Amino acid sequence: MIQIATILLFALVSTANAHVALWDKGMFGYNYPDAASSSTQNYNTNDPVIPLKADQKLTTAQWFGRGHLGLPPKTGDFMELPAGGTYKGELACNRADSKLRDPRRTDAQPIHACGGEGALHVVNNLFNSTKGLNTTWFGGTALAIAYTSDITKVKPSDMTVISVNTVSPWYRNTDYKIPAGLPACPSGGCLCTWNWIHQANHGEGYPYEIYNNMYRCKVTNPGTGKVVGKPQPAKLCAGSSSTCVKGPKQPNYVWMADGNNQAYTEDPPTYNSRYGFVEGAQTDIFVTATSSSASSSKAASTLKTSTSSSRAATSTSKAVTSSSKAATSPSKAASTTSKAATSTSRASTSTAKPSTSTAKASPSSSKAPVASASSTKAKRGQVSKELPMGMDRLRTHPRDWVASLPSYT
Repeated sequence: MIQIATILLFALVSTANAHVALWDKGMFGYNYPDAASSSTQNYNTNDPVIPLKADQKLTTAQWFGRGHLGLPPKTGDFMELPAGGTYKGELACNRADSKLRDPRRTDAQPIHACGGEGALHVVNNLFNSTKGLNTTWFGGTALAIAYTSDITKVKPSDMTVISVNTVSPWYRNTDYKIPAGLPACPSGGCLCTWNWIHQANHGEGYPYEIYNNMYRCKVTNPGTGKVVGKPQPAKLCAGSSSTCVKGPKQPNYVWMADGNNQAYTEDPPTYNSRYGFVEGAQTDIFVTATSSSASSSKAASTLKTSTSSSRAATSTSKAVTSSSKAATSPSKAASTTSKAATSTSRASTSTAKPSTSTAKASPSSSKAPVASASSTKAKRGQVSKELPMGMDRLRTHPRDWVASLPSYT
């Protein structure tokens, strides 16, 4: 009975100490299940350290930020990241083992993340007297940042890994070197995540799980002239560094129902050289602001050139239209002159006609010479002001009057 009780106790201890998270006042959900500002403070909570398992089939809304995005830190509380310096992180298996513990406690805090040792998911050969602990099998942990303060819009793919500690998690106090020149966050701060995927096949236990916690963060001593580039998923490149993804990289997401950036694998992804990450600050994340400015300037120049060309084309079009109008004006003038000549000719013809009813004018002699076809045609919608003969002639010489009518075609 005693032996069974001992086994059960060890199982409970193992379950409690197998998981770990980074604790900070800027953490979402550190007072789970209550809000950080609540008068009820849960100093013994460990919900943030519970892993996100493959068999739970979690959606992005459930696993991103451990599903604690609705439990933000207190207003004004941020994880502070000193650009060019070191962020002093605190890894623990329970809030009670961190600086966020009950402030009335005065006992010494543990050296390791989970009391007597690091998380049991990384102990591997710790208890093997001949081999000892192998820190290269820890898998490493990573800090990532997104330059937005809007928790409702941030996505896993927005996160850029800025610092890696390849031999963690093990100790409670864990350093993360922050890249020099890291730019300032927007006024509402940035959003950051802490990430870990433990290994398998070395006694670490169930392998298909990830750890992902969210924080409000800000950069202190920020740099200028640099921007963080768009991150890409990392990829396995062990033994072939030339195939590693260069530049800014996302944290590794795998085994979830959606939101993954890594294919399903039996060999857990890591935050070390196997996936193109270096120890410490990730200095390859930057794109210089000068280059971005140059690109914007070039685009603006192209736009101006295009606009100028368009304006020039419009001016040319206007000039052509003006020329066309000018060319049309002489034609109109000629038409007017022709009409005047026609009117005079008709008047002369009318006078020359005999006044007797037996005299008939020849049709050809009653028409004026035609200068052009267009000049003799009445424009559609216009009424001629010319009367071929007086209306009194209609009564006395009806045939002559009809014959003298102009042709409207």
